[in-house]
Amino acid sequence: MITNSFGIEFGYELIAVVPWAYYLHTKGELTETISVKDMAPFYYFSPHHTEVDKRRHWDNMEIAKDIPNIRIHTPQLNTEKWTPPPFKEYYKNDTFKFDKPTLIVTNKYNIEWGGPPVNFIDLDTLQWIFENYQDKYQIIYSRFLPQMGYDDTVDTMDLGEFKVVREYPKVMTIQQLYNHANYTSKNITYNELQLKLYANCDKFITVQGGQPVLASYFGGVNIIFARKGQELGCFSYQNWYNLFGGSDIHIARSYPFLKETLRKLL
Repeated sequence: MITNSFGIEFGYELIAVVPWAYYLHTKGELTETISVKDMAPFYYFSPHHTEVDKRRHWDNMEIAKDIPNIRIHTPQLNTEKWTPPPFKEYYKNDTFKFDKPTLIVTNKYNIEWGGPPVNFIDLDTLQWIFENYQDKYQIIYSRFLPQMGYDDTVDTMDLGEFKVVREYPKVMTIQQLYNHANYTSKNITYNELQLKLYANCDKFITVQGGQPVLASYFGGVNIIFARKGQELGCFSYQNWYNLFGGSDIHIARSYPFLKETLRKLL
């Protein structure tokens, strides 16, 4: 059987397509997987994976409508034919280990639902996180930019946070790690790097969208900042995000509450 993501949004693919493909793999029924650029690391189990040059877009949902669990905004998933791959076990490595425990901080800054950015960690809060946790953790800041060749339906905007990051030399960015890894080995993609970093991490701060899904595959603590989104209305964070990898999920809907949650958990 062939599974095809049809270029749907990243989070949708991680929720519905990847666990469906892995389920078929466990049953010996998977013959091929098809997705967009640099998704091969997520289908490491596939007997044959094809990447197509296609932009992700919400409109592609219409041709993906028959994939199980594709309607992701639901209080409960149908897990009958749904098995998340063991990414943490598969991608665990000794390369991306640091002197301190890893804390991955993800972010985004883009148009949301046709309006200005809503779900993002602002500069003041980022500075607060760096100030308070850079000595306890090896912080890795991760936000994907257009020049990295990735998009997920909407165009990324300039938050200006990399000027802030440069004020904290103890904080690493995924771009720095990517450049260093490819300087030494020259054969790692951003998603492979992302999976290897996450596999060695047990503390995540994520923002509504696809990144909370990815982090949930790796267990540990996943603190999700979400001001708005259908996930909040149907309680999907609380009800089934832990099913990907046993994560301890916490939701923060304001910057003050995010700080309060971090004080308790980190």
